[in-house]
Amino acid sequence: MSMFFNQAGAFMFAAGLACFGAAGMARAETAITPDVLHSPERATAMVSTGQQDAYRKLIRAYTQEEAAHPKDAGLVLARCRFIQTFSYSEEISWADAALDDFESCKKELETRYSSDAEASLFMADQHEGKDAVSFARSLLPASSHWTLPQRARLHAVLARAYSAANQKNPAGQEALAAVQLDPGSDQLVSALRYLATSGRTGEAEALLARTPVDPSRWKEWSRVSFAADSLSPAAALAELQRAGKSEGPFNDWLAARIYLRAGKTAEAVKALARAGSCSCDETVQQFQTRLNVAVAAGDGKTASVALQAWFTKTGITGPLLFAYGNLLRHEPSQLFSSTLLHLALSMLALMLVLAYVPSLIAFPAHYRGTVRARLNKSTVPLFERVGLRQLWIAFGVFLIVSVLVPLLGGGSSLQALATNKLLSNDEQATIAALQLSAMLLGGVLLAPIAWCFSRREWLGRRGLITAIVIAVLWTLVKALWIWSTWHAGQHGALTGGNLHDRTIAMLALAFARMGGPAFAFLVIAVAVPIYEELIFRGCLLGGLTRHISFGWANIWQALLFAVMHNDMPHFLFYFLLGLSGGWLARQTRGLAAPIALHAANNAVACAAMLLSG
Repeated sequence: MSMFFNQAGAFMFAAGLACFGAAGMARAETAITPDVLHSPERATAMVSTGQQDAYRKLIRAYTQEEAAHPKDAGLVLARCRFIQTFSYSEEISWADAALDDFESCKKELETRYSSDAEASLFMADQHEGKDAVSFARSLLPASSHWTLPQRARLHAVLARAYSAANQKNPAGQEALAAVQLDPGSDQLVSALRYLATSGRTGEAEALLARTPVDPSRWKEWSRVSFAADSLSPAAALAELQRAGKSEGPFNDWLAARIYLRAGKTAEAVKALARAGSCSCDETVQQFQTRLNVAVAAGDGKTASVALQAWFTKTGITGPLLFAYGNLLRHEPSQLFSSTLLHLALSMLALMLVLAYVPSLIAFPAHYRGTVRARLNKSTVPLFERVGLRQLWIAFGVFLIVSVLVPLLGGGSSLQALATNKLLSNDEQATIAALQLSAMLLGGVLLAPIAWCFSRREWLGRRGLITAIVIAVLWTLVKALWIWSTWHAGQHGALTGGNLHDRTIAMLALAFARMGGPAFAFLVIAVAVPIYEELIFRGCLLGGLTRHISFGWANIWQALLFAVMHNDMPHFLFYFLLGLSGGWLARQTRGLAAPIALHAANNAVACAAMLLSG
């Protein structure tokens, strides 16, 4: 049942039972014998009987009043609600009788007052599952003559019914309809969530801004929490300020998070000061908030204490290492802190593990190459001076740089991205700068390996026409897929399908804000393909083909290429792109062709992101 006890009803119920129970006890006070007093069960039954007598007295009063006013649907509705209070109680012995009365009352209400709006809304709340959806939808035609609040309540019933059936889009649409009809509807957060997940964040922020503050304190803070998690920092700050003007408890932790993301570090520090000093009883999110605020305020001592308490509670975790890296970026001297030595050693161990990972590919390849040599099976290396050493160095550099740079520079921006928060322009710029830094650092470290490739191995020796044709065909297919997705109205599928898609879309827009669309294309469609092709088709494929057959080498490097993109919904696409790039590298004996294919693919994606943004 979606409609049950509310707080006021509970108080009235308790008061009624107390009054009638007291009256019954007063009448029977002289009749209570010592054996009853010695038996709690008999004493309880006596109270229950008194309550049931009072209940029956009220039912008789309802019956008499309804006989005097046969057209008063509100009176019958009040009787049904009164009975409902007792029909599902587990604390009275006569609940089954009350349930029978409730069923009879509902039947009477449905038979005699089916055209009454309030009666219909009450009956809609009594249905569950598909029946609730069907019954509520059957009321839509008649609801055109209802008042706006009544129509809003009907859409709220539909929203709850669809939500219970796990139909998120219809539930969100009905919630939005309810709020548009009645800004005070309890479906506001559901409507905001629907708009935000549909890519209509601006509409969600406008809707929240024009909705009055909820008088219920916990409901208002649920709005603030949603704004902090799903809307822009400015919108979250505005809602926090509105909530702060009303009386009642103040969520200092949530306020600190919002102030920090809005760039108001001093206010965040004050909010945490009201929350109290650091303790091991705090949650991971609270540790993270305390640490981020301390780092932003330049308070290394507080940040160190928060890290130590966090480690005591959870041990070494990914978020903890990210937080430690964020502290090191602002205060490198903390690397030598004795209290945080375990975190420094953990980060060092992580780097060593990443440096060792390429050996899991290199050693089996070397062993297989030795076996092939003993069997007189020749291998044809793709590039003259590239072997397993270059493979190990290139892939190791790629892994270490891809992890170390975000660890040291990500901070709260990467946390916001990973938790699907709407990023501010500053947070987007930070992540874009991280991407550039990782690629530049990796490029510098890989420069000596790039010199291992001759000019002909960079440009290719043959098959350039074939490479151009394949690149053009790939571009056309990708553009056609994007156009069909766009034409079907699924704009969100291009920019918000998963974390990888959101990141790419965000980077394209951030690079465009940094230096215009040309800069975005330069990074995404030129620099990224050169960097990744040097690693995967140049060093990985080139190193493996020196020891194993091209077919297996191409499959392994394509698998790694797809895995490193961390985009499972499009895993097959990246695998095919890796296979095609490897095949082009072999056909042309160079890297220019796979770079061109990769660049064409990224250029189409970048254009789509910029146009949809």
